[in-house]
Amino acid sequence: MQYYGAFHDALKEQYGIYDAKKITLSSPSTSERFKSVLIAGKRAFKHLYHEKDYTPDQLLEVAQYKQLINETLKVFTSAIEYKVSPELQSYLEKDAFIFSGLKTHQQLAEARSYLKDEKGDILPYHKFEEKVTKLNTHYNKHYLEAEYEFAVHSAQSAHRWSNLQSNTEKYHLQYRTAADDKVRESHQPLHNITLPKDDPFWNYYYPPNGWRCRCTAVEVLARDYKQSDSNKAKDLGETATTHIGKTGKNKLEMFRFNPGKTQTLFPPKNSYQPTKSNIDPEKERRQAKTVIEKTADKHHKPYKPSILKEYKNGGKIITSNLVNPQASDYKQVYSCCDHFAKLGHETEIMPRFDTPLNDRKYKKLYAALQGTKYDGKCPDFRVDHTFYELEGFKSKKNALRNMLNKGLKQSDHLVIMDDSSSSRHINKVIRFRITEGQKISEVWKLKNDHTLELVYKSENPT
Repeated sequence: MQYYGAFHDALKEQYGIYDAKKITLSSPSTSERFKSVLIAGKRAFKHLYHEKDYTPDQLLEVAQYKQLINETLKVFTSAIEYKVSPELQSYLEKDAFIFSGLKTHQQLAEARSYLKDEKGDILPYHKFEEKVTKLNTHYNKHYLEAEYEFAVHSAQSAHRWSNLQSNTEKYHLQYRTAADDKVRESHQPLHNITLPKDDPFWNYYYPPNGWRCRCTAVEVLARDYKQSDSNKAKDLGETATTHIGKTGKNKLEMFRFNPGKTQTLFPPKNSYQPTKSNIDPEKERRQAKTVIEKTADKHHKPYKPSILKEYKNGGKIITSNLVNPQASDYKQVYSCCDHFAKLGHETEIMPRFDTPLNDRKYKKLYAALQGTKYDGKCPDFRVDHTFYELEGFKSKKNALRNMLNKGLKQSDHLVIMDDSSSSRHINKVIRFRITEGQKISEVWKLKNDHTLELVYKSENPT
């Protein structure tokens, strides 16, 4: 209990002491996003009480815990501008995922400490709920607001850094505060510091330099501004990022990083990151970090397409680093793409997404599905601008019905595996379904020799 009390004291100090005139979020949608995180937190704590325990390896195994991570992640990824490059976006989202996972772990570990009373008996649910409701409000409302604001400014800074001119003699960087009465006293001397992009100052004091910091760095013509003294600028930066807390540690040292160079959304040494301490809470944090980072490395990679095969008539097969060539249906999907590529179409083997609605790469790759009933689905391949789903079967019993039922949930353009049903029978079943109101645009059969046979095509395909 003492550990978590000290943690909250430190976090409140970080998030609140630097700016008494709190910046109010203006977007109504922001409060709605926070609401979804609060609901996810409540469900996660309720599940924890039901199970009477929590361990870090459950973070991405238990649906309620995973939902809390994803809802938190949604808030942070919404802070990343769409105009950032795909590669930078991927790195920032990866960092946001790790931060969200470690934050979720911290909440669950603390909630677990409220399960028992002083005698070691399980608390009645209403008493446990009273404690975790306060915890939920702290983490997923008050702390989340400060973290979201930081993510907005950090993403903007990282984007600006990635677009700076390479000519460091002609163009310099200039530090600018918001120049109003809300600027903290320690940041005011940094205003108008002008130095080359490659000056060491920007490695440590490129804004934002604190929670709720609104400072920016803009590119200026070197001839228009006098270059600042680098050593003096460094001293001012050090002062701006120094605040000795009750424990004697500098609470602002974590902000000595450049989000554009590190390609991270949050300070690498933020309060949710584990320390080298061997006390049990820190050991568990290290375990949680291992679990989270493994998933982050797997799913948060930049999208890098490449041409797998190309024909003289312009047809091609595209793949990407997000596609798993070891997937059980990869060869069959490739055969489907190859069929259409030979006819001159651009085809692409599409990747799978565990949480597609939260992933911007999904939104870009499956843009044509947005706003349709297939929004959030992951069809297997693309032919020009149309998505197709390949569906196989595990058992001959009801194979055709099962393939149609499952496949049409992903797309109304379908390829089914050859289950020995005649094309005439398949066509008859499809037409009956259409009379029952089901929308089916196109159905192909992937035969055992890996060739495709058109079984049905609507006169008005979508």
